[in-house]
Amino acid sequence: MKHALGQGLCRLCQDDTNSWLRALYLECGGDPQRLRALMLDSLKTFLLLMRHFIRLRGQEGLLTYAEVLEQFEQHFQHAFPRMRRLLAIRASQQEWPAEATADCFRDYLAEVQQLVSLIDHLPLGTSPAHDRPV
Repeated sequence: MKHALGQGLCRLCQDDTNSWLRALYLECGGDPQRLRALMLDSLKTFLLLMRHFIRLRGQEGLLTYAEVLEQFEQHFQHAFPRMRRLLAIRASQQEWPAEATADCFRDYLAEVQQLVSLIDHLPLGTSPAHDRPV
């Protein structure tokens, strides 16, 4: 039941998430500093979504954001290099790339869309905590 509810929520939120990020992008008005802050602030939201998914799968305990991203990537066998780089920037382990901030945002938005799509396309009728039919 929780899983089906979560899938419905993801379907409902997929378009809203894209619209929300694009609207915030427009509010930044091309200001690279504001756009960078938007990416770093919203990254936490999506990492929390990943963390909740991992917990639904039965993984307990405190996980760092880097561990959350790693476990999520391993589970789905899908890399999120832009999110990984933003996480490193957020932790002051890397500098911003030399590429245009708008290009960085485009790649980030694509990864957010992939994240929502991966969760949205989980098979119905499976228990996320045990990977078996309910």
